[in-house]
Amino acid sequence: MPTRLNNSIVYITPKVKGFYGYFTGTSGSENNVNAPTAVGTATTTDKAGRGYDLGIFYTNNAFNAALTTWNLNNASWASAGESGLANKTGWQFAANYDFGVIRLYGNVVSGTISGGNYENVSKTLSSAHAGSLSFLIPFGKHNFSATYTKLVDESILNKSANLVGVSYWYDLLKDAKLYVSYGKMQNNANATYSLADGGNLVGNVTKPGFDPSGVVAGVNFAF
Repeated sequence: MPTRLNNSIVYITPKVKGFYGYFTGTSGSENNVNAPTAVGTATTTDKAGRGYDLGIFYTNNAFNAALTTWNLNNASWASAGESGLANKTGWQFAANYDFGVIRLYGNVVSGTISGGNYENVSKTLSSAHAGSLSFLIPFGKHNFSATYTKLVDESILNKSANLVGVSYWYDLLKDAKLYVSYGKMQNNANATYSLADGGNLVGNVTKPGFDPSGVVAGVNFAF
């Protein structure tokens, strides 16, 4: 799934009965070249990163949902073995519902990175799908949450993993929260994923199949 887009234009529709949509188009990276150009061990063209992202959303007081899909070129390709820019395609569905005493959150995502022999050279997540289920229980100034995420890597690398986590935070003041969280990554025999931090993987573990775990605690101030 793409994490950022360069040189983009976004159109968001008006909201009608809780529904609205958006379209994002990107001309890609700032590669002002007129032919394939080597950059270190990779090669790129002026079509690097070019593509689009579409989404439709629904919101009301208790229920929210989103469905998105994307089609984007990779930024470059491996000079040794690949023959051109691979293409990222995929979709994601996410929803949450507030029952009052508990809030449920879920999402599923599926994607491929294919073309230019990427599947046989770089290989990383060339075909994968994942899903997660979480809940939040608010109780006055106390909040408890837990989550479970499963990644199934269908590429040649077969690097699948699960992530479980629990957290608690306390509303110390209107704009200040105390929090503590615990997480554990469960790698398969080939995977080396580390724990997630703000949605990004923080490096990798050095031993395939190792299951890292960790605790984080702190205070959050909103200004």
